[in-house]
Amino acid sequence: DTFLFLDCLLAERPSLETLAPTLCVELGPGSGALSTYLSSLFVPGRTPIVLAVDINIAACRGTAATAAQNKQPRVEAVCDD
Repeated sequence: DTFLFLDCLLAERPSLETLAPTLCVELGPGSGALSTYLSSLFVPGRTPIVLAVDINIAACRGTAATAAQNKQPRVEAVCDD
């Protein structure tokens, strides 16, 4: 499923750039691959805050690590239910 979503995000990149969102939310990010990739699609200075919300602390830590390894500081992992 992740790779399908990645392909869809890439295909929708022009629309996303036109919309210029300031905030994106992913529920249940798991590894954080989608949130991190979404953040990377935008040019610096126009990157939205990406909130990745999960109830699993391991998923939040994984998301934060994925974002950090890919130098995407606007991805915020939030643990909450």
